[in-house]
Amino acid sequence: MSSLLKACYLGLICLVLSACAKQLPVLQQAPNPVLSTAATSLQLTWEKAGQIDEQYLLVIQQQQDTSRWSLFDPIGIPVLRQQLVGKQWQAEGLLPPNAQAMSWLHAVLFALLDTTKATKVYADLYLNPMQRTLENFWLVSYLEKGAFMIEFSDASVLTVRPMDMQ
Repeated sequence: MSSLLKACYLGLICLVLSACAKQLPVLQQAPNPVLSTAATSLQLTWEKAGQIDEQYLLVIQQQQDTSRWSLFDPIGIPVLRQQLVGKQWQAEGLLPPNAQAMSWLHAVLFALLDTTKATKVYADLYLNPMQRTLENFWLVSYLEKGAFMIEFSDASVLTVRPMDMQ
């Protein structure tokens, strides 16, 4: 019985700790439209500890006052589907929550916004000619031909390239 009680306490501690996890930044105002085009496809390469973990496909579709974000794994299975409506992300479909993928969407949104819109949407934004930073979250370095690299606070890196750039 004491091992069952210990397991219950351990489960409760894990639940409390997960609730205390780092919150993603709050948008100060609606960033829509995110894109100047109707849709774009991006290749995401996730690296942790210098090793490529996996590659993903992110499709962003701009609609009137919303944008639809769909993330797919290497074999085309949906990992996350979200709509950005106003300042809020809303789950679309029956996919389970995915905190890591959600943090990628937040970071890619941060990187894609033009400078004027980004300064209105994010309160603690720091800008340089080829970089932007949101303190304690991301450092975005702009590369060539529409590509950019996002460094996360845990030292992992997400490299983002338009699909036509291989």
